[in-house]
Amino acid sequence: MVTKAGVKYFSKLVITPMGTGKFRLLLPLIYSNPYGCQYVVPRGFETDFASIPWFLHGIINKHGKYDVPAVLHDWLYSSGIASRAEADKIFMVTMKDAGVKEWKYRMMYIGVRMGGWLAYNKYRRRDKE
Repeated sequence: MVTKAGVKYFSKLVITPMGTGKFRLLLPLIYSNPYGCQYVVPRGFETDFASIPWFLHGIINKHGKYDVPAVLHDWLYSSGIASRAEADKIFMVTMKDAGVKEWKYRMMYIGVRMGGWLAYNKYRRRDKE
C-alpha cells in the first residue's frame, strides 16, 4: 500500500508464481487516486510485472517499487479499458505515486511509449478473434 498525504493509492498486492515467469493475483488489486478515479485489477489476472529489455537489466531491475504500477499497466493493456496513451500515462503517474525515482519512471515511460505498441496491439488482435 502506498499512501501520500493520507490518500490510499493501492491495495496490497497478493500474488502466486505460476512457474512461467508470470504471476497470478490472489486478490483484486485496487488503485484509487485522489481525484476519485478507481481501477480494480481482478483476482486471477496474470502479469509478468515490468517487461524490461535484457540490455537495461543492469540499470532497471525486473522488480522494484514499480511492481504494482506494472500490474495495473499490464491489466490496462490487456483489458483495453484505456487507450494505450492513457495506460502509459497512468503507469507513469502511479510509479511517481509509488516513490519510484524520477529518472527511472521517466525512462520506463519512454520505454512503454516506444515499445508498448507490440503488447497493446497483440491484446487488441485477441479481442477481435
